[in-house]
Amino acid sequence: MNQEGQSVVAGSRRIPGWVFAVILPVAVVLVLGAMVGSSSLAGAMVIVLTDGVVAMLVLAAAGGYGWTVLRFFRPERSPTLLWLATAAALGLWMLSTSVLVVGSFTSGLLTMYFWWPVIGAGVILAAVQAYHPLKALKPRGRITYGSLIWVPVAIAAGMWLAGAVIPPGWLGNLTMDSYDVLEYHLQLPREYYHAGSVSTLRHNVYSHYPLGAEMLFLLGMCLRGGAYEGMYLAKLTVGLFGVVMVAGVFGGAGLGGTGLGGTGLKPVPRRTAAVLLATAPPVVYLSWLGMVEPAQFCYLALALVWLRRWLTRPSARESVIIGAMLGAACAVKYLSVGLIAGPVLAVMLVVCLARFRRRIAHVALAGGVCVLLFSPWLIRNTAATGNPVFPLVTGIFGQGHFCDESAARWRDGHAPGHHRPVPVPPDYREPTRRYSRSERIYAFLSGRKPYDTQPPLGAGVLLAGAMILVMLVRPVKAGLWNWAVLGVLVIQMLVWVFFTHDMPARFIFLSVVPISMLAADGLARFNMGTEHLIPLSFRKDRRSKEKGSRGIKCSVPILTVLLIAAAGSNLLLGLACYRAEIARWHGGDGSAAVPAGLPGRVFARELPYYAKANEADADILMLVGEARAFYFPAGAIYATVFDEHPLAGVIRRCESPDGIIAELRRMGVTHVFVSWAEIGRLTYSYGWPGEMRRERLREIFSDCRVIDEARGVFTLYALRRTSPVRVQPNAEEKSESGTHSIYHSICLE
Repeated sequence: MNQEGQSVVAGSRRIPGWVFAVILPVAVVLVLGAMVGSSSLAGAMVIVLTDGVVAMLVLAAAGGYGWTVLRFFRPERSPTLLWLATAAALGLWMLSTSVLVVGSFTSGLLTMYFWWPVIGAGVILAAVQAYHPLKALKPRGRITYGSLIWVPVAIAAGMWLAGAVIPPGWLGNLTMDSYDVLEYHLQLPREYYHAGSVSTLRHNVYSHYPLGAEMLFLLGMCLRGGAYEGMYLAKLTVGLFGVVMVAGVFGGAGLGGTGLGGTGLKPVPRRTAAVLLATAPPVVYLSWLGMVEPAQFCYLALALVWLRRWLTRPSARESVIIGAMLGAACAVKYLSVGLIAGPVLAVMLVVCLARFRRRIAHVALAGGVCVLLFSPWLIRNTAATGNPVFPLVTGIFGQGHFCDESAARWRDGHAPGHHRPVPVPPDYREPTRRYSRSERIYAFLSGRKPYDTQPPLGAGVLLAGAMILVMLVRPVKAGLWNWAVLGVLVIQMLVWVFFTHDMPARFIFLSVVPISMLAADGLARFNMGTEHLIPLSFRKDRRSKEKGSRGIKCSVPILTVLLIAAAGSNLLLGLACYRAEIARWHGGDGSAAVPAGLPGRVFARELPYYAKANEADADILMLVGEARAFYFPAGAIYATVFDEHPLAGVIRRCESPDGIIAELRRMGVTHVFVSWAEIGRLTYSYGWPGEMRRERLREIFSDCRVIDEARGVFTLYALRRTSPVRVQPNAEEKSESGTHSIYHSICLE
């Protein structure tokens, strides 16, 4: 048997390749239909066959551009599939950075007329350069039954598509992750698209974050010709990072390594690692939302795969590629510095000090390339605020446009441990129950409160735990690769525990990558130790007889059984999370149909929370308390809780309600949407400006006309005397609205 426990079977034990090629897409469609419901399958397939095709063209273009650059750094005998995946990952960074540069230094080029030629040129480059590599990857005519372990991956792909074709914000409410999607992951690209340029925004502090993934969302909006038109493409693009990750792990994780004792380390089973990663509940869950974490998963996995190759045969080329993956991860999110780049570079440094002292320059080279790819965002922030990592480290590099209160609110709201809101409300009470760090770790691993609504890490945790125990008991038998991956995992856990505010579960989901790789190696070791013990199908092995062995090998390896069980467990956990999210909207019925493929404008007009605000004849709408602006009318005035709201300044300048209303009218504001529920939540969490306390707002708008309200949740005010004119949908919109009339009854939560 090979390292994955796959037996070498005769031709009669194989199946035709075309059968396998049919099984996988059928599995994807069946899972997609089962999850979205038969009534929504048509809308889902429309998105898959339109935006899905565009997403694949974007991925192909990324591969074309990435290959053009990386071809000069390709190490000898590097696996073709790993190389293709790495080129695509780097190409996605290149496209993202191109959107940033073009949007920052020009105006009016964020259109399909400019970016479709860019994508077309990339696709041509990919077709020309990848012809021979792809030809080398031509599948065999007949394949083994062991390849059926890819069926769970196809099921995971169907689950990813089922979530990706649902409007943003529908999923992720149990974990509050949908808040970030509507506040800045999709809202910032929407604002940039309508403005025709990319800039930092004083009303949304997250515009100062590294927006590597969000620039790809903006690219999708440009290609589709609108923010709502491109929202599904944005979600599908995020999922493509998962495709690249699985391809890279499968293509390169089977490289040899070096043991601590000088013995050769068996290759990590690439299929096992790929299947565990593809089906991991956090990977599937985050692919539904339009979050940036799937990009982090991808870059971390590729960095670890190339780290394995560097451990085997250290060279400067591997160091450059590792640094490129780390830098691309940092360009996606600040946390990548502490959870991806820092751990990997630290492990490389320790290995160099212990084993490869002459290669210590490789660590500096990888770190330099990492900073180089991260630098566009550092330069942008330095130019805008003087602080390269704004809004972080404001006490050292400066607080930019933050006032003292905003700076304190950000600092306390993101610092480790418990902090009071800024300012502290008069009736504030300290929480009666606080979780210690050890309690949070136990709660996270056991799925208890406050993590009971989060998807678990999956079966890989138990398998990786068993592997770690083996490493501690028999460290000589473990390889340098195992200890390197364990080192990355340990550093990630330490950063999560000691340097994050209240230890959010989503931050440590990155650990699923090293956990899956440790679990894959553990499964392989277990299988190699038991392949002669449990004969699932009795068949004497002739080669064993020739060697004098009395053992009877298994024609169906134990590894395959364990892997399918682990993948099945992961998929069931992911499905349970999906059903819980859907049940939130349908009164506990997790099997009810979902609005798959529903146009963004229709969704905004039919959801009661947004409906009247979109129907009102508003010149300018102001949102107070509510920062999830994606489904509100374009151009709405809003601010995050960490930025100064324009209304606060108006209240300070104008004391009387009449003066405040008059000033708002001079600003062009005709309607004000006040979210009382959000103001209440923010008051006792991060803090809420005293000028805009609820009592004061009710006094200011007491004489204004109420257009819509849900008592205790929100109120929509009209600041002008004339009644708002209801916007009448055109014939096409009426047809779409009638098709989805069921969503008029969606709850207001």
